[in-house]
Amino acid sequence: MNNLLRYSALVLFIVSLASCSNNDNDDNAVVNPPADYFPLSLDNFWNYDVTNRNLDLNETQSSRDSVYVASANGNLFGLAVNGIANGTMNTILTQMSLMPSDNRLSGTGSVTFPFEGLEDFQIGVNNVVFYDTSVAASTTLSTVEGVLEQMVEGLPITATYTLRTVQGSISESMFLNNENYTNVIES
Repeated sequence: MNNLLRYSALVLFIVSLASCSNNDNDDNAVVNPPADYFPLSLDNFWNYDVTNRNLDLNETQSSRDSVYVASANGNLFGLAVNGIANGTMNTILTQMSLMPSDNRLSGTGSVTFPFEGLEDFQIGVNNVVFYDTSVAASTTLSTVEGVLEQMVEGLPITATYTLRTVQGSISESMFLNNENYTNVIES
């Protein structure tokens, strides 16, 4: 029995040595091409169900935004929305020129934020990155800081702001509205 155990151990050792290789090249490696997370071609569109909470009326309002690619000039794309955008992100994206690359989406423009009772605030952004799949989740992609000043009924109002975009995680799959999606960037 002792010889059988030694013989089995020797065979196992030889088999494990024969299966090892010092070659680090993996010619069979699968390389995934960059995913097109935001396909920007004229007339492509997305429908978003938007839910906003009206704090003054203490009610929830539901609406739908249909966002579409309205213009293309080289590598710059412009989005438009049906009427007035209801979603905050749709409002921002439709006010910018978008620039996609293999693994990221960035934008440049002047974003207007309406505030009831005040003049609209405009914030200029240059090459702000919305997503970059080559970095880890929770990585800060862009930071925009500034100061807004406005007179309200003769009183000076000063607001300091910081806008930051952060890379979301990527889910291998997500089931939503009876449809399965793969490689989804969460935000």
